[in-house]
Amino acid sequence: MAEIVVHKLYEEKERQYIIDAYENFGKKTARRWKKELMKIQNFLKKYPEGKPPFLGAPKFSYLLRGANFMRNFKLVYYYDESLDVVHIVDIWDMRQNPKRLSVSKYK
Repeated sequence: MAEIVVHKLYEEKERQYIIDAYENFGKKTARRWKKELMKIQNFLKKYPEGKPPFLGAPKFSYLLRGANFMRNFKLVYYYDESLDVVHIVDIWDMRQNPKRLSVSKYK
């Protein structure tokens, strides 16, 4: 089973999206966000390469992969095979242009 490492950028965005969901749509939606994200993390522990590559992402030293959730969002991660570690780096709003994604924040 792979280890999950959560980067600071992801933590900040997760917190902000959950707060926004709670304020705009209520407790049930915020709870659904948390549930969806936990389900993806549990899946990635068992199958770290189970989600497809993030097409359109800028060049990065590892292959970025994405797991879609809540229809308009993608959890961006990469898998370090040598250490058996999944690095969760970002939540991407798929309504935005992927070329604006800054991978320099992922290091």
